[in-house]
Amino acid sequence: MARITIREFSIGERAADKFWTHGITRRQVEEVLLNRMVVTINRRNRAAGHLAIGRDNNGRCIVIPVVVTEDPTVWRPITAWYCKPGEAAKLRKGKKET
Repeated sequence: MARITIREFSIGERAADKFWTHGITRRQVEEVLLNRMVVTINRRNRAAGHLAIGRDNNGRCIVIPVVVTEDPTVWRPITAWYCKPGEAAKLRKGKKET
């Protein structure tokens, strides 16, 4: 499977509102692009097929479910939350499932 490269997020207002329900800002999600990130396949039957896992500029681990747009380097976040231990481990190990 080809490696996925995310260079930009296309963030809608609905997604930004969902970030906020998890205590995360749009800026934090955008900061993930500036730091090391891994992209993994999401669990079956989820709205987003992939998860981007990375850190904001303050080192907080964030999971961002994403869907591809017409541009394969621009992905649309659905929501975001702070990492659970297993998700943080994927980032530490640099585990790439795609």
